[in-house]
Amino acid sequence: MRLATGLAGAALAASCFWFFGNVGGGMMEAGAMLFTLLGLACGLWSMLAGCQRTADSIGRERRDGTLGLLFLTDLTGWDVVLGKICAAGCETFYQLMAVVPVLAIPLLLGGVTLSAVALLVLALINGLFLSLSFGLVGSLWARDPRQAVGLAGALLLAVTVFPWAVFIYLVNREQAWAPAEAFPVVLFSPALPFVQLMPSLPVVPPASLAFTAMLVQMLLGFGVLAYTARRVRTIWQEGTGRGWRWWWRNLVDRIRYGPPDVRARRRARLLELGAWVWLSRRERWKKSLPWILVVGLFGIELWIHLSLGFRWVAGEATTLIPLLFHGLIRMWVGAESVQTLAEQRSTGALELLLTTPLGPKEILGQQRRSVVGLLGGPWLALMANDLFLILWLSLNGEAANYRIPWWLHGVAIVTSPLHAYGMRWVATWHVVAGRPANQALGRAMNSVLILPGGVGALVAMAVAMGAQHWDVEEDSRITLFICIWMAVQVVWVGGWGWWHSRRVGNGFRELVTSGRRVREQ
Repeated sequence: MRLATGLAGAALAASCFWFFGNVGGGMMEAGAMLFTLLGLACGLWSMLAGCQRTADSIGRERRDGTLGLLFLTDLTGWDVVLGKICAAGCETFYQLMAVVPVLAIPLLLGGVTLSAVALLVLALINGLFLSLSFGLVGSLWARDPRQAVGLAGALLLAVTVFPWAVFIYLVNREQAWAPAEAFPVVLFSPALPFVQLMPSLPVVPPASLAFTAMLVQMLLGFGVLAYTARRVRTIWQEGTGRGWRWWWRNLVDRIRYGPPDVRARRRARLLELGAWVWLSRRERWKKSLPWILVVGLFGIELWIHLSLGFRWVAGEATTLIPLLFHGLIRMWVGAESVQTLAEQRSTGALELLLTTPLGPKEILGQQRRSVVGLLGGPWLALMANDLFLILWLSLNGEAANYRIPWWLHGVAIVTSPLHAYGMRWVATWHVVAGRPANQALGRAMNSVLILPGGVGALVAMAVAMGAQHWDVEEDSRITLFICIWMAVQVVWVGGWGWWHSRRVGNGFRELVTSGRRVREQ
């Protein structure tokens, strides 16, 4: 992962120097652009990855019944909490440190100062620590890994965004505050140090305030850890009484699954499709969530069309919005493929299911049926949106003016089913191998989405830069870049998914053999 992160940083550096090195301020401007883009990308990654790493640390111990065993030793709550946060954060910390040499390139070119590099490194460590802390709280409050990730992400998003919303309100109301007076409001937001990387903003806080904000956020993170360390010693004993937590869980279950008569009707209908389909789709609102996502995309595009015109919908900037939704659907495929499998695997129920007529082929077939039934329609709607925009650009003669969006929508159509195939099999294999759902999904994202994308971009960039040396036209270079990048995706992701599909079959056969051996004993 350190190697992959370093390659991604090198690819981004090559892109910045290629696109911005010969315009405006030359290499200094390209170095400043690289520093800003890489800093923002690493900051976003540190906060997202931190929540995902620790969001199931305590919850998994509670589900397995091993959390109470930890306190039969001389371990304290702080020992458990700090051990979890260090073990979960080491990999992400090393990935961030692999990018630091790339951050030194703008420093050598004179695009940024040494203090700016030091501020960014401290901001990355601070954001990672805060996200790891919120992930532990989410794992403390929720046993389900998906709920823990969602809760930790919601807390981190609230701490990041809400102070800025208050700041904007204070400086824009009738009796407006001066920005210098309102800046202390955003001290709790981990995004404050990264605002220093964008000097083009109308108002930029002073660097001294960013250091104060990181100190405040460190204290907030240690406060969260102190609460977690105190509660973790007793949380494993709860759940037997009928206190407010029991009533809250009961209310959430009624919202998720419905009253008993609704559950009975859904169970009868889903069992006709298969037992595994019923296990995967018991939540009554589950099928509506992907459609809410797609309707949200269409609503954003409609708002842009009514406000700015349809050309903005097909422009370079707004093209990134459908790509973001494509990425969410692809991650959803991986999550849906492994969630039920991970639950049955961790509880030992999978081995019992394999002793029934529900064999590996039936489980995998019903897994595919469940994923297609849940995400097939929204995924086709996203692809239809891309196809409509491509046809509109082509039929109206706008393809030449919007060649990059035209290609991006085409790439989304080609790679979406390929990435869904790879995400399903890679994530499934990691669960069959015994890894928890969050870890399996993270490894699938790295090996199917992130690593092939970075390596493909690096290879395509090298070929395109060589074509530029031979005076090939810009349109031809863009076409060459896209084609090579897609070829890498097809070969890498297709081969990786096929190989893991074979490994999944072998893993299931080993589970069947071990179950048969246990029955014989």
